Amino acid sequence: MITTYTRPLLIVLIASQLPACSWLFGDDGYFRDRKNDYLEEQILPGLVLPEDLSKYEQDELFLIPEVRNNDLPAEDFEVPRPAPLLNAGTGNTVRIQKLASDRWLLIDIPPSHLWQRVKNFLVENRIPLTREDAPQGLLETTWLQRVSEDAPKSRERYLYRIDQGVQRNSSEVHILQYELSNAEDLPAEHDWPEESTNDEREEWMVRQLAEYLANTDGRGSVSLLAQGIGSASKVSLGRDEQGIPTITLELPFDRAWASIGQALNKAEFNVADLDRSKGLYYVSYQPELDKEKPGFFGRLFGSSADEGSAEDYLLTVKPKDKAVAIQISATATEASLDSKRARELLERLKGFLS
Repeated sequence: MITTYTRPLLIVLIASQLPACSWLFGDDGYFRDRKNDYLEEQILPGLVLPEDLSKYEQDELFLIPEVRNNDLPAEDFEVPRPAPLLNAGTGNTVRIQKLASDRWLLIDIPPSHLWQRVKNFLVENRIPLTREDAPQGLLETTWLQRVSEDAPKSRERYLYRIDQGVQRNSSEVHILQYELSNAEDLPAEHDWPEESTNDEREEWMVRQLAEYLANTDGRGSVSLLAQGIGSASKVSLGRDEQGIPTITLELPFDRAWASIGQALNKAEFNVADLDRSKGLYYVSYQPELDKEKPGFFGRLFGSSADEGSAEDYLLTVKPKDKAVAIQISATATEASLDSKRARELLERLKGFLS
């Protein structure tokens, strides 16, 4: 039992032992933080063979490639949190996208999963195929004749093209419709127009397929042949020749521009102005949006995340071959954007591109 006389003595003894904890958890303690020890590791010299064996060539078993990453300093730093999975889909979320005269379906499953589901749609609707090219993601129907009394005296066929979506594990379905009157001669087998000859029929088929995909089970079989359809994502974050953080988006400029505008809104960037002819977005971003909320003790003692003013940035979109390059910089003339901060902002934007 601790009496009132012994309590002060006990407190003094505990306080006197607190500095001794440094030998356990301090910089030189037994349980010290070792997360940055790898920065001090030394490269060992190569293996030296005897002279009688030196004629045999030595190949490195585990080659360590040179890493060019200026975002990580060579001193003590905090390991960043992993980027969230901003584009995680359910597999049954089907969206009809439209840009000018282009129309396509977007669904959050890989092409290898979607291939069989599109084939099932054709089989269940008794639409015969003349061509199946799984590696290219192409399905061609035969010439179809509508049998209703008010139907026009014409024939039509459809081309379904399954492609990799912008994000990994997403797919797109583009449908092309070709219609000819019964009096016209049939073209060559794989001769297709650049655009559908009947836009209303294309839209009708797109909606029929979208309804089918949304109402059927997304856990269908996987096609091994269709695994070659766009195995890589169309959006990647890296660096250009000057080492500047850059998003490469493998889309035509018109569609990339529209996709970037939607992504900025979803990523909570405020678009103050834009210039499409020059490929410029003038945006602002609240720094506190990507900061962690204070923990229990932070809230207990009254600390809170700093609510800084909005930061202004300039987002540039430049055509590059069949893709676009996206970079971000500070708009203030006296301010320069840190490479690490630029990468963080582009990483956030990348998660919402579609």
